[in-house]
Amino acid sequence: MQGCCRPFRIDRLVPLAISRGQTHGLERLLVEVSHGGVTGLGETGHVDTGHHSYSIQAVAAE
Repeated sequence: MQGCCRPFRIDRLVPLAISRGQTHGLERLLVEVSHGGVTGLGETGHVDTGHHSYSIQAVAAE
């Protein structure tokens, strides 16, 4: 099994404003896993479990 991940950014055309602030874009992580000629793709962002928060870099390191 082989895997890799690459960070990428999604920029919004219009900033999203909510009570906690305003965001202009998102940092995401593209995940690719290959095995036996089959490749799967997925994406994730930072992970917040309520007890722990993991940055994009921490998720990529796992």
